[in-house]
Amino acid sequence: MILNVVKADYINDFKVKISFNDGLKKIVDLKNYINSKKHPFSQSLKEVDEFKKFQVHRTLV
Repeated sequence: MILNVVKADYINDFKVKISFNDGLKKIVDLKNYINSKKHPFSQSLKEVDEFKKFQVHRTLV
């Protein structure tokens, strides 16, 4: 089985609850990851108001 993210819910700060297609749910804190990024694309994500606008996009391969 290929593991896919089917849902992601904003919790607070930079924490997200991620749900996978096998029923597994995990809470991840992305603060350190985002703050370590230097690419201009990542800069806006360092603001919580921008970060919490994320979306899960489903794609077919």
